[in-house]
Amino acid sequence: MAWTHLLPPEARLEVRGLPPELERTLGPWIGPAADTLVCWDTLPSRLGALERYRTVVLARPRGGSAAVLDASGFAHVRSFTVLPDLWRARWYLPLATRKVTARAWDLYSPSTPWGRATRLGAKLLTRSVGPLGLGDRLVMASRTWSALDAALAEAVGRRDFELAIGLPHAHGQRGRIWLLAIDRSGHDLAYAKFAYHQQSIGQLEREAAFTRQVTGLALRTAFVPRVLYAGRVGDGYLLVTTSLGKTSPSSTTLDARHLAVLTELGAHQAESTTGDLARLLGERCALLAGDLPAEWARRLARATEAVVSAEALRDTPTTLAHGDFVPWNMRRLPDDSRLALFDWEQGQECQFALWDAFNFLAQVDIVLRRIPAEQSVQAALKLVGASPLASELRLAPPQVLALYLAYLADSSARWFESHLRSTWQLEIPRTRTQPMKAAMLDAVLDHGGIAP
Repeated sequence: MAWTHLLPPEARLEVRGLPPELERTLGPWIGPAADTLVCWDTLPSRLGALERYRTVVLARPRGGSAAVLDASGFAHVRSFTVLPDLWRARWYLPLATRKVTARAWDLYSPSTPWGRATRLGAKLLTRSVGPLGLGDRLVMASRTWSALDAALAEAVGRRDFELAIGLPHAHGQRGRIWLLAIDRSGHDLAYAKFAYHQQSIGQLEREAAFTRQVTGLALRTAFVPRVLYAGRVGDGYLLVTTSLGKTSPSSTTLDARHLAVLTELGAHQAESTTGDLARLLGERCALLAGDLPAEWARRLARATEAVVSAEALRDTPTTLAHGDFVPWNMRRLPDDSRLALFDWEQGQECQFALWDAFNFLAQVDIVLRRIPAEQSVQAALKLVGASPLASELRLAPPQVLALYLAYLADSSARWFESHLRSTWQLEIPRTRTQPMKAAMLDAVLDHGGIAP
């Protein structure tokens, strides 16, 4: 129901012809003295007088509605095609022009080659012949701008823009939507995130603060999108950043560009040592243990004990880290050796050295390559151990191995900390991440030469 965030916070709804399930979902907003009309599968001629409504929402309208809405004095009318449909909505693509609709596909950022090829095909098809009746149509007409629209207009410095809206998949990040502001010529103006659940609001506030902090570092090897707007809007929180413009996908191989960025981030060292961070990791895992699945509690206890007891690590510096350094959170810029690096929500001022490098390799292996855990472990240790990152910090192979174990334990603990405890047993089988991390931890603990 992403469209409800484009309504005034105090909106009261009158509904006509809605399926019972949808009407129950909108129940909290339905009431007397309604100022917003929501209709399902309705002919424009059946709408009647609309003068008393501030907003009209037409879901799957039958026939043209623009003339009726214009005649009723609605100054702002938006049309979307909702994919795959209104019941399972993931994408709201604006229907202003073919160029605008085609550009809206950029809100979809697939990680796999097949996904990128699908998006390219969808963009070409949309630009040439339109959306071809894909999905369900949704029309929203209002007399004044919503608070979210007004904040976006302030951020981009104009009001003549269209919005594309994306929602997380069923088991993805909850309590937020993604927005892409597009001008009438089909060019990106800004990218935005809007959070409306308390946990997501806190995460987005943190991302805004960390993005501003990293922007202030003026990194030579990375371009960090500038924050245009960050603040409360109604009951939620909005973060708007500059558009990246025309870019290309990052390589899924840890290459010289990635290593240059990681080397520069690694030069920003924190006061705490690895020994301090290892003890803190042990405390975090101990707090989690009572609620974790038994096998995970034992696995993390073994891993943290090994990291804490690794004497060679105790005085190793900790460094600045992106926290989610993966190919789908970065883009290549044309005629620019820098990488565009975004989504700093998981950024850390004080993190284990090599954390980002190990995360890049692990996520590529889990999401894209889907190779056995043992093979992934061996490749990561070999590549990172021989990289400029390890040589800059003068790390010997035993230290690299211990830092890899620290990464696996820390990233696994963060996964559990960021998920609702009541859903752990449901979530773990639905993702490759935690089963693969378990196998990787076991491979290092049982065969990596680090004890206990």
